[in-house]
Amino acid sequence: MASLTSQLIVTLVDRVTDPARRIASAIRDVPNAIDRAGERNRARMGELRGQMVDAAGVAYALTRALRAPIDAAASFEAAMGRVGASLTASDDEMAALAQAARDMGATTSFSAIQAADAIETLAKNGLSASQILGGALEASLSLAAATGTDLANAGDIATDVMLQFGKGADELSGVVDGISGVLLQSKFGIDDYRLALAQAGGVAGGLGIEFSDFNAAIAATSSMFASGSDAGTSFKTFLTTLVPKSAAAEGAMKDLGLEFFNADGSMKSMAAIAQELQDGLSGLSEEAKNDALATIFGSDAMRTAIGLAEAGAEGIERLDAAIAQASAADQAAARMEGFSGELLKFQSAVEGLNIAIGTALLPALTAALQAFSKMVTPVARLAEAYPQLTTTITAGVAGLVAFRLASLGAAFGGRFLYGTLLSIAAPAARAGLAILGLLNPLALVTNAIKLLKVALIGTGIGAVLVGIGLAGAFIYQNWEGIAAAFDAFKTAF
Repeated sequence: MASLTSQLIVTLVDRVTDPARRIASAIRDVPNAIDRAGERNRARMGELRGQMVDAAGVAYALTRALRAPIDAAASFEAAMGRVGASLTASDDEMAALAQAARDMGATTSFSAIQAADAIETLAKNGLSASQILGGALEASLSLAAATGTDLANAGDIATDVMLQFGKGADELSGVVDGISGVLLQSKFGIDDYRLALAQAGGVAGGLGIEFSDFNAAIAATSSMFASGSDAGTSFKTFLTTLVPKSAAAEGAMKDLGLEFFNADGSMKSMAAIAQELQDGLSGLSEEAKNDALATIFGSDAMRTAIGLAEAGAEGIERLDAAIAQASAADQAAARMEGFSGELLKFQSAVEGLNIAIGTALLPALTAALQAFSKMVTPVARLAEAYPQLTTTITAGVAGLVAFRLASLGAAFGGRFLYGTLLSIAAPAARAGLAILGLLNPLALVTNAIKLLKVALIGTGIGAVLVGIGLAGAFIYQNWEGIAAAFDAFKTAF
């Protein structure tokens, strides 16, 4: 009988305390639930950030990928447009010029856009499309590559030689080789040569001097001058004084046996003139030589005369032969050796690819811009006619944009705040659970009943009385907490 009573009491206690145990278990799981919610929120925020970064990256990459070809094609189109404005050419000739520029960009150290700029320079200097395509463009790029000058200078030099010395476009390859030879055989660089040509080329060509003689004379006398401009000015003056300017000059020339023209009136070669000067001045004292040269040529031109006399025919012919052996292509190849040269080639090739891609896109983009322009014009007129309506629409659009930005910010901010609250709630819940474990009346009741349960099982009826007494003592001492606990159960269930 006692055993049956004990079992009934134990069963009753288990049923009474089971809801409390479930509540306590649920409370103990609150911090873990908060942690799990925080992890899910952080994972979702990570996904959102990743998606935003991915979208921004794709947009940026696409923009950059399309911008380079479009910019390159637009710049090339603009350059060829300037060519068309400077040159009277048919559509077929313009197409051929554009293709030539692209070909030069693919096969030289210069880009297609730079080649188009060179075509513009040649066109402005008066060359026709056939002359540019017939060798002037290629010669200009070759001269620039061989000497390191820019394409504008190269184009000016090529054009000046053609016009001053009567060279055809198909002869410019040899002209460029000759200029490269002068730079190798003298102290002058390409800028000095350009200035010398500018000062003396027109006079020399007009007097029938061969281009090769001009080059040999400039190379032979370069050491006498500080700059190409100075050398060109002196050589020009020298040429104009080969015919005596005064009776004194004429007498001095006869005394020295100087005769610079052939019987038919044509000017002798530079080698022959140099040899006459060398022979005529030989044996003279420094004073007599200075007086004779000053009388015949003047103080400026006498420097050229001295340089030619020192070279003589042998020196001029030696320089002429050396200059003729020069190759602009070899000079250009030497400048393109190594990393820097290959980098230039690579950059030109990339630009050519960009132009090819961009050229395919430009017609559609141009048509789209034309359509948008047609739409914008009526809108502009409407805005001028109804300013108040324009203000209202602008404010409305700005408001919608601001609302959209605010909503996006609020969504992300809400996620961030939610995560912050979860990170605070988890430790707080754990602390609260610890305190609840000490103070919760349910726990006090459970502990008291557990004593009763142990007593019943362990000692039978006698121990039951002791357990009841202890449980009663617990209940008596903590009655207010127990009452609050049962009220809580009532509300919960």
